[in-house]
Amino acid sequence: MFKIFFIALLPFLSLFSNGSENIFTGQIPAANGPTGTLEKMIVASGTVAMDLNLGDKTHRLRFDTERDAFFTVLAFNGELRGPTPSTLALIPKKAATLPGKLAESYNQLMIESLPYGGQYELAVRDSKSGYTFFYIEGNAYDFDPQTRVMGFTEARLVISPEFAAELGRGDEIAPVGTISLNAKMRAIEISHIIEGETASAKLPAGAGMEGEAGTIPGPDVIVGDVNGLAQFGAATGTTVGLSLGTDSCNAGVVDLDWFALPSNNHPVIPQNMYRMSGGATNDERFEQIGQSQVKHAFTALTQNLCGYGCNGVGGTRLGSGCSDPYSASLNSGPNLGSKAWINPFTGAYPRGDSGATNPNNHSGHDHASGALHRIRTEIADLNTTLNAGATYYAEGQYVTPHEYVWCQANPGQCNMNNNVSYRRYNVTGTGSPFSFSPVGSTQRQKPAIQAWTGSTQATIQPDALADGIGTLAYKVTNPSPGVWHYEYALHNQNIERGIQAFSVPVGNAALSNIGFSAPPQHPGTAADGTLNSAGFSNTPWAQSNSGGVMTWSSETFAQNPNANAIRWGTMYNFRFDSTSPPQTVQATIGFYKSGAPITMAVQAPSGGATPTPTNTPTATPTNTPTATPTNTPTATPTNTPTATPTNTPTATPTNTPTATPTPAGPGWEGDLTPRPNGDGAVNATDVIQVRRFATGLDTPGPGTNEGQRADSAPLATNGDGNINAGDVIQVRRFASGLDPLVAGSGTTVLAPSEAVAATIGGSLFGESIKAFQLIRLARSSDGIFPVEIVGNPAAVSFTVVYDEAKYGKATVTLDRAISGGAVLTVNDTIPGELTILVDSSQPMGRLGATVRLVDISFAGGEGSLEFRGTPSLADVRGSDLLAAFPKSR
Repeated sequence: MFKIFFIALLPFLSLFSNGSENIFTGQIPAANGPTGTLEKMIVASGTVAMDLNLGDKTHRLRFDTERDAFFTVLAFNGELRGPTPSTLALIPKKAATLPGKLAESYNQLMIESLPYGGQYELAVRDSKSGYTFFYIEGNAYDFDPQTRVMGFTEARLVISPEFAAELGRGDEIAPVGTISLNAKMRAIEISHIIEGETASAKLPAGAGMEGEAGTIPGPDVIVGDVNGLAQFGAATGTTVGLSLGTDSCNAGVVDLDWFALPSNNHPVIPQNMYRMSGGATNDERFEQIGQSQVKHAFTALTQNLCGYGCNGVGGTRLGSGCSDPYSASLNSGPNLGSKAWINPFTGAYPRGDSGATNPNNHSGHDHASGALHRIRTEIADLNTTLNAGATYYAEGQYVTPHEYVWCQANPGQCNMNNNVSYRRYNVTGTGSPFSFSPVGSTQRQKPAIQAWTGSTQATIQPDALADGIGTLAYKVTNPSPGVWHYEYALHNQNIERGIQAFSVPVGNAALSNIGFSAPPQHPGTAADGTLNSAGFSNTPWAQSNSGGVMTWSSETFAQNPNANAIRWGTMYNFRFDSTSPPQTVQATIGFYKSGAPITMAVQAPSGGATPTPTNTPTATPTNTPTATPTNTPTATPTNTPTATPTNTPTATPTNTPTATPTPAGPGWEGDLTPRPNGDGAVNATDVIQVRRFATGLDTPGPGTNEGQRADSAPLATNGDGNINAGDVIQVRRFASGLDPLVAGSGTTVLAPSEAVAATIGGSLFGESIKAFQLIRLARSSDGIFPVEIVGNPAAVSFTVVYDEAKYGKATVTLDRAISGGAVLTVNDTIPGELTILVDSSQPMGRLGATVRLVDISFAGGEGSLEFRGTPSLADVRGSDLLAAFPKSR
């Protein structure tokens, strides 16, 4: 099924009414609206062929379709948009001996077009009882606008769970045959549209269609749902082509431009496939195994999937609050364009009538290959025998120029970094064709890497004002006594400059099983935007262990503009084993097209590696956005651990003060690593360590002054006897050079249990409760407990307790409203208790305003929370903010 219209003809025509004029200058102009012919068609006549293998024998069934069947299909300007929810009755051509209920229903079967958003688009059912025998997947439509002949060839028939159970096959969901359709269509309604207008009366907006139905300033396209993952076409060598349905929503209050090709002012839609596998619990690594080219969007609809309340604007704009569906079959079509033309941060790409730079050029190649343009995936990566216990994740992404143009004209209303969502899928099959079934719901505005259980993650943001974001994720496991496995993943969501190198200090540690993985690139095609139309390289990255640093790298941009760099919408993995246990070091990320390298904290073997390597940039660290960037995307979700992170990297700059000599005796305030004495400098690794002290993940060592050095706030007294959110901010300020280093001294720090008791017993209420609170909201319909802050702290920490035996383990994630520089640290080592710390280099709210801080959810979808004690809050200077939370509800 293609893009689905749940509306009659006249409502559809009304979608093309003119919205507000394009207020931007510099954007290549487009017509006010589409011009062409809209046809609503029914099946005049047709044939259906089913070849079934139900275990007893092969059944070759042939049918005629009911004449003038009201199986309705829409086409605009000769391009098929697909069927609306409707049915097509089948008339058997001859008798057949069939098993079970299929024999009873043989003379009253129908094909039904299902409502949009489910796993399948079509089903074969009993027309009287509605009993489902088969679902249809892989139905790639062909349509000839001249003859009005529509159909598909050898789509797969997947047995339904109820029919499988009746045949004694358990609840098996697997292909049991193929189905083909050939239908002659007849138009029943034809309307001519000129620049989005028709001669007919325009239908007014329906109930709930307010002028500004979204909630986010500016235009903001998000992926509201992904669905219908399926294989399309046959295998191509060792690869298959997959496709995923995507449903976009405009969460913004401004209608989003949606002008179809040849305009260059519409979203493009790539899809990706990932696998989590390895280790005793099949979560050792998280790899990307497939990527597609891009669908160029056209004709926005006016559905309301995300529940914002669509304002009724469609056609050349996706209205505020509205949603627009693209089915898997539509996203699998042969007219997918190359990703190489697109700047993922600005959304810029050439016009479709620009000749040699046409971003959707299909000359010079055919589409016989099932994997061409689709999610190109190796069969071996899906084979359930070769990947026993693995879990799979499909991801959709939207990139559009309108968000960037709006951002430039309206600083602070920048929504380019929240346009990715994912969903888990199960895979069935050991070879082509494969089948897929969803597990759980779509995880909105989150890249799939966030599904990596137990990993530690941090946002890569080389230039908050001029480029996109990515994720550095890593996980250290102990697969056998004395052996540690180190797994790193670099995900480029929308960083135009790309990533070319990754290095980790390892000292003299012995390494083995050094590895690298990357998704397959698509072969070159004519005018695909790559040099000489050769396509991007598939050459694995070179690897080198030299000078105590393990490095992986592709060719540079100067060496090869088609090199296998980590371009947008892709993720690469790096790994090794070692007999040395982990310590915190600074890994280096090198960029492909432009920009200085950046460093980020990771865990690596402790074989003599220096925690702060000499190749760390110290003058102007490029991985730290300015304190208050005026056009930092406001709806960007921060990539954070979703399971049990053992440490959380930070975006704090690592420029270490070097002018002041190292003092004797107590050391510097905030200098904590390597433990227990520090190294005479305060940098990002020290920020990570004070976070661990503040949340109870680590305890200051006895017989040392670690606690005194960690307890650095208030600065005027070099501490107050507690290690909490204020100390995290103060160590951040030392590390970034905002405050000069001071010699360690101050109050003797209490033991962790005493510190908690002191905080609980302290007088932290009074007037502050009126100015700043933590509020536990009522559980939302999706089983999430949001925690809000009222005010403008830079750091917040608090503890909640719950019944883990009753509700299962809780998961904490940062809310998308919190700035991209915020870092989440969670201590969940005590069953039924969460100590949560969120800190940032800038205020996370504003006085008098409410901001959603974190979301707490339970594995079983139900739960109950209680706050314990008193929250710890600090401003951007590290000063404590007195506050409390109300009684738990």
